[in-house]
Amino acid sequence: MYRPLGPRILIKPLAKEERSTGGIILDTGTMDKENLELAEVIELGPLAYADDENGPWVNQKDLILFQRYAGKKIEYKGTVYRILADHDVIAKLDEKRE
Repeated sequence: MYRPLGPRILIKPLAKEERSTGGIILDTGTMDKENLELAEVIELGPLAYADDENGPWVNQKDLILFQRYAGKKIEYKGTVYRILADHDVIAKLDEKRE
């Protein structure tokens, strides 16, 4: 598995229809119009959010929103991942992935 370096985050973009632990189907129509994608945080690089006194904004297994064209796509064993800069995370969803 790839490991993010510096201030980067490894994420796994989710399929178009995913459910949160509360059973909420996440609205992909709005995300498509705004060029947003939903992803699960897989791993944080060693310098991710290092300059933030409040600690990391996201942690492993958090669901996040990011711009569709941010970061770099990579593939590992048939699964597509992305590596983003820590500042490319737009929002964190309060729900966790099932």
